[in-house]
Amino acid sequence: MAIYRRIPGGPHGPNRYLFEGGSGDDTLIGTWQDEILIGKAGRDLLIGGAGVDYFMIDSPLEMDHIKDFEADEKILISPSAFGLSGNFSTNYARFSLDTQARTLSFDGQLIAKYDVGSTPPTSMTLQNTVMFVDELSALTSGSGGELM
Repeated sequence: MAIYRRIPGGPHGPNRYLFEGGSGDDTLIGTWQDEILIGKAGRDLLIGGAGVDYFMIDSPLEMDHIKDFEADEKILISPSAFGLSGNFSTNYARFSLDTQARTLSFDGQLIAKYDVGSTPPTSMTLQNTVMFVDELSALTSGSGGELM
């Protein structure tokens, strides 16, 4: 069962809406709002829709599929979900983004596949695509996550 709720504004936007999947393979479809889509366990399909959306990848074991990755959107990584420490430069080295195959990998293991939407990013690198956040509250409180 998916959860949908509004979360108050913070440093990354005035308001965002949260779509959170369950333990199985979920399809989460956003709206015209700015949303955070978190698939949780399973091989999930994440479709942001209009708005500037964030897609959270929280499992090194199963691959999620982001259907409409657009300019200014981010892929969120929880270091603790991958057994990583707060050393972001070390964490960064363990991820790889293949812009030709449109995949994101962790230690050689495919964790996400993405398709670009109607306004694709002009230049995708780990530095401008991936944001490390330990907790969802980092996006909505004043603390913020560490942007690579």
